[in-house]
Order: sequence, then C-alpha cells, then structure tokens
Amino acid sequence: EKGAYDCRLDPIYRNLKELRAGQGYYLKLEGGAGANLRIEGVTVPVTTPIPLHTYWNWVGYLPSVAQPITAALQSIAGRYLLVLSRDKTYDPNNLSRSTLWTLEPGQGYQIRATQAVTLVYPSTVSAADMSDVAHVPGTFRSAWHVETACPTLSPTPYLTLLYGQARLGAAPIPAGALIEIVTPRGEVAGCTFVREAGEYGYVHVYGEDPTDPAIPGFRAGESLAFRVNGRPVTATPALIWQNDRTPHEVNLEMAGWSVYLPMVVK
Repeated sequence: EKGAYDCRLDPIYRNLKELRAGQGYYLKLEGGAGANLRIEGVTVPVTTPIPLHTYWNWVGYLPSVAQPITAALQSIAGRYLLVLSRDKTYDPNNLSRSTLWTLEPGQGYQIRATQAVTLVYPSTVSAADMSDVAHVPGTFRSAWHVETACPTLSPTPYLTLLYGQARLGAAPIPAGALIEIVTPRGEVAGCTFVREAGEYGYVHVYGEDPTDPAIPGFRAGESLAFRVNGRPVTATPALIWQNDRTPHEVNLEMAGWSVYLPMVVK
C-alpha cells in the first residue's frame, strides 16, 4: 500500500525498503514459470498485533497452519466488511455468496475494516473450529464449492466484484454454466460458474496491470461484456469497470431461441 520495489529501476527510485511481518505484498514475476519464495529474517510470534486502519488493508497471515476465517479473524469480528484473496471473497453479511473459507500460511489478504482496529491471530485453533469451516451451514459450502476462476486467468490487485441472477428467458440458467466477463479487446478478465441454478457470484473482475510485462484486464471507464457458455448475454444494469473492490449486482439474461420442426402433411 505504501511503496514499491522494482528490480529494474535504480535503487534511488525504490521506496519499499523492507518487508514487515503481518503485512501483505503483491509480487509480480517475469516469464511463465513459477518460483519458490524464501523469506529470511527474525521470527515473530503468531500473536503479534497487526494494526488496521479504516477501509482496505493488505495483511499477511502469520500462523503456520490454515484456520477457518472466522476463527482467524475473531479478534476483529463485527469490524470488517470484506476479505479478499487473489480470487476469492468472504462477506460476513452474505455467506451464501462467499467463496473464501480458510486463511492459508504464506498468503496475503485484503481486509476492509470499518474502523481502526488491531488484528491478533489466535495462537491455537480448537477442534470445534476446524470441524466446521467458518461455522456456516453445510448447504452453503456444498452449493457454492466449485471452481471460481478460470485456470488461465491471471489475477491483478485491481478488481471489482459481481454477483446476480443468470436466466435463460423465464428459466434459470442451470448450475455449471460458464460465465465470462470480457474486455473491449476480447480479453477474459473475470470468470466463474453458475453454482446454484440462476445465481452466480461473487466473481472477481480484474483491471489491467500495465507494468511490463502487462497483465490483461479492464481499464478505467470501460464497459463490461458478458458471455454464458460462449454466447453473449444482456447485463442489467450495464456496468462500467472501476477498481473499487465493491460488490455490484448485475443480472444476466440469455434470450431464448425457437426450434422449428418440419410439418408433414398427407
């Protein structure tokens, strides 16, 4: 949030001088290959306080084991609105559309706090917490636990969130239908599947990362186009992309088509 380190620039222009425990960072790699990141430094306690300010915070996850999100964030319960990973969302006020249920070691998250507050991760997690991810009814998890991003999609730190209805005429589009959000250049910048008949979301729709090498995505002020199983659909309301990290309801409708059969007359 407060600095950047570009390996290709003269050191005088690098205003990110150190990595701090409890902070989240966005790393961009060159080339198509992945890499293993090794962090060296002084170990800090899992319970190290992490101050958060009102609105968005990039936060690192300190525990060495995964935890249900409500257990990991119990110290700030009721004082945050959204939590985002690279491609998933947790909304404590809308569990049925949430897709992020656990926090994982080595990952960073964005937390939208409603006030200045201090996050303290628990030193241990109980068996009861681990037995039921995020303490939500199993129907939510089973109905919405499907692939939530395109395998070839490259997330960027710039995004907006969508959800809504998906219908084929008067009928709901069945679960499993592929929804793509497409830029004016034909790039897929958001992708999800209908998880319950006639419903989709939350889905991340990404903005372009223009730094070299560029990652495709929407640019400010561009209109969003939608496809369901490769066919264009009508979106209501029409939405203009902006990097607001805010949920927007956009309902999709695919026009029906008629099938004509030959008539045989004797």
